[in-house]
Amino acid sequence: IPKTLYLNQILENNYNISYNVSEMTKDIVIRLGNEKKLNSIIKKYYKKWADENYIDIYDTYFSSNYYVSTNVDDDTKVVKVIDDRMIETPSIALVNVEKETLRMGEKSRESLDSAMTGIFEKSEKDLSNTLKKEKVINELQKTILNYLLKLSKAPLNEESREVIDSLFNTVNDIERIGDHAENLAELGKSSIVNDVVFSDNARSELSDMYNKVLSTYTYSLESMRTSDVDLACKVIKMEEQVDIMEKTCRLNHMRRLNNNMCSIDNGIIYLEILTNLERVSDHAVNIAQQVIAQSVNSK
Repeated sequence: IPKTLYLNQILENNYNISYNVSEMTKDIVIRLGNEKKLNSIIKKYYKKWADENYIDIYDTYFSSNYYVSTNVDDDTKVVKVIDDRMIETPSIALVNVEKETLRMGEKSRESLDSAMTGIFEKSEKDLSNTLKKEKVINELQKTILNYLLKLSKAPLNEESREVIDSLFNTVNDIERIGDHAENLAELGKSSIVNDVVFSDNARSELSDMYNKVLSTYTYSLESMRTSDVDLACKVIKMEEQVDIMEKTCRLNHMRRLNNNMCSIDNGIIYLEILTNLERVSDHAVNIAQQVIAQSVNSK
């Protein structure tokens, strides 16, 4: 049946629809009188279009309407755009699981931002938000990986299988970024309990380091979203800058420590924050490298 025509009923009753799109081509008729040769040419190219594009275009239109009509609340549901029923149409399922992975990436980015805001502003609320988001990120990882496993058993071309392999890696990198955000939140809570106060220089260094790391991660997600190899290469260069910044921060910290401008306890938290931020940039590079690898494999 034409799904879009009965979309509301499908959603309201949670129907599982089986349909044959090829039957719908009978609704489209092209006639050019008695010009048999011209009719034959048009019929040939229409069949070619129907075989190669019609089903994908129809399913894409239905899929977009389906998820808009469900009006899912992003904050109350773990997964938003993947559904086991879509595995019957692997090309659409693959597009949707990529979207879900990017959504997971945004949640990790938000979690990281909440953690660092909590550290800088000594905000229990922001630190708690990070810990809440980490639970959602872990659930997303499990759900997406299970979905990818199911999708990998569907009939797919070689390029699609390579995308799935890449997504397995990317989902794990995003989850690890969420873990580092959680570590930072715990460090933030410890700094509040122990009344840790960073010097102006230390605070400025952490802020600069964080801004560079956040940009690196944001660009890695954008390179994935747009398949932008140039942007992915930029991520790799930015990560090299993060490594240099980390080493500089550690040297500056040792100078402050030697000059009795910093306590041992404060220094431990400072160094742990640096370590977690640097590792976030490492995972951002992994995501960017997957974008580059897919580009190479598709050529």
